[in-house]
Amino acid sequence: MSKKFYDVKEQMDGVYSLTNCVTCMYLVIGKEKALVFDTGYGFADCTKQIRELTDKPLTVVDSHGHFDHIGGNYLFDCPVYMSEKDQETAGRHRLRCSVI
Repeated sequence: MSKKFYDVKEQMDGVYSLTNCVTCMYLVIGKEKALVFDTGYGFADCTKQIRELTDKPLTVVDSHGHFDHIGGNYLFDCPVYMSEKDQETAGRHRLRCSVI
């Protein structure tokens, strides 16, 4: 049996944290869609564990442009958003996100 990379905890109804020793992200499940807040480093495919929690369409929102928050963006085939103020920081990591 393989160990899961992220420790998943339900913080409140429909709100989950996915954590490991170096990163934390959140999943908020709504009635029609789900929001992923930050995507971590992207070392492990968090989408598999997220899909165990919901099959609803996803949207990603990055809190800011540091790599430990946006490195996993490439794993998601959905809209990814971040503040315009962090586009330069994200660009240093060669990652781009839509501006909100």
